[in-house]
Amino acid sequence: MAKKTTEFYLSVLGLTLQSTKEEIKKAYRKNIKQWHPDKFPNDKQKNLEATEKCKLINDAYDALKNYIPPIPKKSKTYYDHITWSYSDRGKRNIVRTSVDCLLVHSVGYDREEKILQILMTNNIYEYYGVPEDIYNEIIKAESAYIYYTKYIMWSYPGGRVGSVSKREVRST
Repeated sequence: MAKKTTEFYLSVLGLTLQSTKEEIKKAYRKNIKQWHPDKFPNDKQKNLEATEKCKLINDAYDALKNYIPPIPKKSKTYYDHITWSYSDRGKRNIVRTSVDCLLVHSVGYDREEKILQILMTNNIYEYYGVPEDIYNEIIKAESAYIYYTKYIMWSYPGGRVGSVSKREVRST
């Protein structure tokens, strides 16, 4: 029997590679409810089919419990184009990624200079000498803001470097 992949298990639940933990849990519950063998007490064939499907759905959920969707190479957001309000900063080679967090809109990282940029509601923060794995972790974190306050804010030199206002942001 061929090895079952993440993509296979996602397809069992009717999901995509970008699905979140909440979507996986919701799809699992919906599918189990739909295919539970107790729904087919009088039809032996349907009951056997439902039993097999439930086993597969349970296997898929077990395999995907700790699934983290892949990070997009670069996400465009409303805040991707910013006119910086300070002139002493050079042109940065920052790859910006959107994060699903109420307070943090996006996180950017310059691999060459090891600069981490965090765009919050109206402020831009930069931290220096930040390893790339910290950037990868904040993007994957359940709450980017909690990760930021716990592991970045007090651990690396830097701070607020600018602000963003509606007139400074232009859509793409």
